[in-house]
This record gives sequence, structure tokens and C-alpha cells, in this order.
Amino acid sequence: MRHLITFVLVASLLVLESGFAEAESCSVRMGDPGDVDYQYLTRWNNLYIESERLEKTKEGKSYAHPMLEAHNSFFIKLMEKCQAEARKSGKSMFMAIAIVSKSGVIEQYMTYPRKAEYQCFVNGVVGQTYPSPPADHYPVGFVVLFDNPIGSPDEACVRQIYGNRIDKMWSTPNPAFKHGSSSVAH
Repeated sequence: MRHLITFVLVASLLVLESGFAEAESCSVRMGDPGDVDYQYLTRWNNLYIESERLEKTKEGKSYAHPMLEAHNSFFIKLMEKCQAEARKSGKSMFMAIAIVSKSGVIEQYMTYPRKAEYQCFVNGVVGQTYPSPPADHYPVGFVVLFDNPIGSPDEACVRQIYGNRIDKMWSTPNPAFKHGSSSVAH
């Protein structure tokens, strides 16, 4: 678990700088072809595009750090609770969009792919609070790694997002971090 915490916190900083666009092409391979809800998928994709646009604004960049601090304060316990069920999905990661109200309450947490094994995360995130975002119904995108992606079917996607930094991030413990999560904001 210590390696996971370190990986996530280091990755959080790197992803905030590099963006989340690299995940788009590999995300298509994450879903199950027979399990398609086009309305959900269209909404998720539109929110993903909007979150990516907003993260590049001055307000979005200012919001990222305090939001991640609030997120990390609850997500590590949620990870410990939900990761066993998530592993049953056969994946090591999923992507998510949190919809945050103007008061900072997380109104909705949409995962992609949408799987029953991720419902524990959805239930645990909805209702949590972040600092007030720059706008109401503010979308924030995440990559959630709940297992070591190295050697997993998701390794190619994770490497597409992080490159070879994944090897160092996953294997180098960093005791300077007090909190962690395996959720990486884009």
C-alpha cells in the first residue's frame, strides 16, 4: 500500500502538469463492447472534454491543489475499503468524473468503464466535499489506479498516460507524503 500511496501522489503532480488527454485513446479499450449505455457514455465524454478544458484555465489551475488535498483526505480510506471489489473487474484502473456543486459537495461520480465493481467508489465519493470550485456543477477528471498496473492488461494504457515514469513512481516510496490516494486528477 505504501508504494501505491507514493505512486499516486507523485503521479498527481505530474498529471496536473501534463493533462489527461493521453488517456482518451486507451480508454476506448477499457470498456466492454457489449456493455454500452450510449446516453451515459455521451454524458461522460462531454464532461471529460469540459473538465479537460477547465483544467487549463487560470481558475482550474488554482483549484487543482486544494481540491487534491481534500480528495486525498478521504480517498485513501475509500481505496482500502473498495479495492478488493474493484479488482474483480479484471482491470487495474478506471477513469472517473466528479461533478462538484458550487458549495463543494460532490453531486455525482461517474466511472468509465461503468462497472458494478466500482460502485463502492461511487457510493463513497458522492456526498464528500471539496473546496468550492470556480463554477457550479464543476467536472473534475480522475484516473483511479487500484492495483499495480505493471504486468496487467492496463499497463499499455497507464504507460501511454505516464510513460516510463510509471516504473519509478510505483516502486519508489516517499515518506514525505502523509496522505495518499490512488486517484489522480487530470
